[in-house]
Amino acid sequence: MILHMSLVVLTFLLVILYHSIRKNTRRWKNLSKFPGNPPLPLIGNALEIGFDADEASSKLMDMWRKYGKGNFRLTFGSEEWVLLTDADDVKIILSHPTEIGKPVERNAAMKPFFGNSVSTSEGERWRSTRKLMSPSFSYKTLANRIDVVNIYCERLFDIFDDYVDKGSVDMYRYLRPFMFDILCNSLMGVNLNLLHNPDHHYLQASAKVIKIVTVNYFSYWRNIRPLFVLTSYYREMMATIKTLRDTSTDVKFMKYVMYT
Repeated sequence: MILHMSLVVLTFLLVILYHSIRKNTRRWKNLSKFPGNPPLPLIGNALEIGFDADEASSKLMDMWRKYGKGNFRLTFGSEEWVLLTDADDVKIILSHPTEIGKPVERNAAMKPFFGNSVSTSEGERWRSTRKLMSPSFSYKTLANRIDVVNIYCERLFDIFDDYVDKGSVDMYRYLRPFMFDILCNSLMGVNLNLLHNPDHHYLQASAKVIKIVTVNYFSYWRNIRPLFVLTSYYREMMATIKTLRDTSTDVKFMKYVMYT
């Protein structure tokens, strides 16, 4: 009993010592120039954000308003973040030749879903992929798709009209298929019409992606693949990926049939 208590006290003292040393570093002194709540030892500000991906964005917006709608800092575990909201600061970072990079942890969480796509690749592979995508998002190309967007807007409004005088409507339930239909039609020329099938298995799977990616990012043990593959989380992730890929294959096949 005494040994256990001694270990607890020693651990507590070491945590406090580490936290004190960390707060006296030059790095922390620079970070302290930005507003933000004092971080707790080891976990930082994690409890303020929570672990619900759907609620995290609203909590971050609350912090942004709390700190005068300017840049502010957050600490997660051993990582210190500065959240940039000032347009001039964001411009400097985005135009910097070397500062923009994709963290290893982020890519590890996203690659199972997106592979070596523009969202995860870097260097020459990113440039070549981005170059292939650019024509699809040019002003002229987007202008030619206005009619497609308008068609789906009308369909969306028709659905919302059905809820008039019938209570509230979960807009997110329809906005996801709305955006998916627009992308499929305008980029691939395929009309899946998921707006009228909001419970489609693809939409159910895609709703899980952000949560799985977020949990993967913050759960370091998931990077231990031999352990991760034995869990139900891994099976859920792979089932979600399979649904997404199967739907993508179906869309590509439909496009192939249309143009052959």
